[in-house]
Amino acid sequence: MKKILFIKINPIGTVNLRLDEEEKALRQVLDLSIHRDIFTLESRGAVTTDDLHQYLELIKPTILHISGHGSEEGVLFFHDSEGHKKEVSILKFYEFLKNFDSHIDSVFLNACFSMSGIDTITSPNFHIIGMKEEVPNDTALAFARAFYTSHCNGKSVTDAFETAKGVVGMDGFNDELIPKHIKSNIPDQEFLKPEKVEVQPVVENQAQKSVSLVSPVNVALVKKNRIKDKRFYYIIIAVLVATSAALVLSSLSLEDKSILFTSIGSLPLFTLKWPFDKLESIKKALESILILENELQLSHEMTDEEKRTLNNQFRRIVEAKI
Repeated sequence: MKKILFIKINPIGTVNLRLDEEEKALRQVLDLSIHRDIFTLESRGAVTTDDLHQYLELIKPTILHISGHGSEEGVLFFHDSEGHKKEVSILKFYEFLKNFDSHIDSVFLNACFSMSGIDTITSPNFHIIGMKEEVPNDTALAFARAFYTSHCNGKSVTDAFETAKGVVGMDGFNDELIPKHIKSNIPDQEFLKPEKVEVQPVVENQAQKSVSLVSPVNVALVKKNRIKDKRFYYIIIAVLVATSAALVLSSLSLEDKSILFTSIGSLPLFTLKWPFDKLESIKKALESILILENELQLSHEMTDEEKRTLNNQFRRIVEAKI
């Protein structure tokens, strides 16, 4: 799972930014991407430096995306405790982020002059994307949308950055306004490559075709019927027991007890033995079905001969020859 932490910073006294619009655009990109189940987006607003520290520790994002303001003096603006701007050196901010490079893969600083003071950094442990100059809101929003469209559909950070440059370039934006990229020293690659689909040749020879195995649905149906039979014979036994008990109770008032034995003896022996024999047969069938169900779970490892044996076993269960 790749987590994107979207930080919105627009302190009191700074130019109002369309941060909610940017978040909405990124969520739409994720929802439409082919790998939307792999990415999650969490956003936080009015963030102080203490807040950011806590979010990095708890959320452990793969991508840290910060949208806000910066200045030519090489500072980013965060919120202070009262919502006003607090200046943070971009270089010191970079040094702080190095403590989280075990899970941060990319840092996207969507703020004006956000590369000031760190544009000479070489071989960081994570990608850094930021602005060298003051960038119009439309450019920043268009670039972010294009970058995540490519990255969330499987392209590497580097390839997604180059694609996004091409997208905003087609819109006529000056090259100086396009964000800059400092590559990570960790080899960059497509994190999701499309699976290679191998087409299996059609087997023309009938003798070479794989043996079809009994369907688990059919096994479940037979099992259900055997359980119904089991309940039926339990009812038969209960009726016989109740009949015998009634005969015993009714004979207690008789002076001639021999009538009791005559009544019970008049019941054919097979009538008493028959339901118990049936129950024993059903019990064996259910045990065999359980074994069959377990073996079906390993069907992908079976040879054709083993499949034939399993099919014959099922046939015997159906025909009640167990």
